[in-house]
Amino acid sequence: MNIGSWSIPGYTLRISCAALAGLLWVWMMAPRRGYPRAQLLGALWAITGGALLVGRGGYALTNAAYFAQRPLDFFRWRQVGGLAGLAAWLGGLIAAWLWIHWRGGGEWEELLRLLAPAVLLVTAGVWWGCAAAGCAWGREALSAPAWLQWAIVEAPDLYQTSAPRYAVQLAGASGALCGAGLALLLNHYSAAWLALYMGGAALLTSFQANPVSLVGQYRLDFLLALALMLFFLYLQVRMVKPKSTANGRP
Repeated sequence: MNIGSWSIPGYTLRISCAALAGLLWVWMMAPRRGYPRAQLLGALWAITGGALLVGRGGYALTNAAYFAQRPLDFFRWRQVGGLAGLAAWLGGLIAAWLWIHWRGGGEWEELLRLLAPAVLLVTAGVWWGCAAAGCAWGREALSAPAWLQWAIVEAPDLYQTSAPRYAVQLAGASGALCGAGLALLLNHYSAAWLALYMGGAALLTSFQANPVSLVGQYRLDFLLALALMLFFLYLQVRMVKPKSTANGRP
């Protein structure tokens, strides 16, 4: 997209639109959830920084041979590659945990309910952006079974080679958008919707063709999505479990 002399890549524009929508939601809802906006800014900076750092590290790990020869390109994340999506999730969670403990602890549930819709909106924007840029592309589906024909689209890979592929970017964006809607409507179960999204993301790795590191015979992104799904399920159990009072009674 061109605005005068400015050129904005479609990938960046789509992610920015989703991030703006998520930020507006968080900014409006924070006071109602007991979060002063000044305090919330600290959390957002920490989570964003953690997501960018670990997400970039995950991408560099996947492309270790390239970055071993050009280590300074690690810092050129807009020009050279980008982020590893699930690694960015992990980095954001680690940063949130550190921020909460630095603040004195006890705010996991409130912060999760506040941020879950926004995070899923941004995730939908990332998948949407990947559809424009060709990242996280689907496997070629030249001999797909008949019952999967509906899930095939003509799409490019990162090198702009078009072919019939599994529509993983569309599926990922749709799943994240549905998760955001559920987290908005049924906010008490936010961790469950995050777990549901991660389960879908783990399934989608079976249809992706972008190279990732392997652990044995399994893709690293599959294992990471599975681990995050279990973590969010654990958080949901904690969130719905009655809390005990000082005398041991609920």
